[in-house]
Amino acid sequence: MARSLVQDMSDIVWAVNPRHDGFEALVRRMRHFASETLTETDLHFHTGDLPRQFELNMGARRTLYLVFKEVVHNAAKHSGARTISIRLAIESSALRLTVTDDGRGFDPSATADGEGLPSVRKRMSELGGSAEWETAPGQGTRFVGVLPLAHVSFPSKLRGFWQWLASKMRER
Repeated sequence: MARSLVQDMSDIVWAVNPRHDGFEALVRRMRHFASETLTETDLHFHTGDLPRQFELNMGARRTLYLVFKEVVHNAAKHSGARTISIRLAIESSALRLTVTDDGRGFDPSATADGEGLPSVRKRMSELGGSAEWETAPGQGTRFVGVLPLAHVSFPSKLRGFWQWLASKMRER
């Protein structure tokens, strides 16, 4: 319990530190957590063509990281997966986090005792985003969390391009 409290405090201190506003810092922390947590699985972590020159505001950064931790922790604890793939991408004017495993899956309509899934949904919806699980018993699990680009900022030289791109994607 003490170890958990120390980790939670470390996460809070990290999230409020303005030096960690850049996306690179978030990705590093996510990679570190995933590699420490998923020691028994084949981990694939993809960020693709994400621009590294953008920032998440403190609230969005903290929320995204806590959601990520919960989803990865659940996969490690419950899935029995051999392979877990994590992907961060900008799609349809949003930052999309996808975590896919080849584990045992679960029935998302079944009542669970834990607060993990409802907490993830609540955190994402508070930022105007969404959290969805595609899963079934024996079929693995795919989590998709979507965070609107309103919580992302870009340096002025890139801002115009990303605003234009977001408007084009909204037109679709």
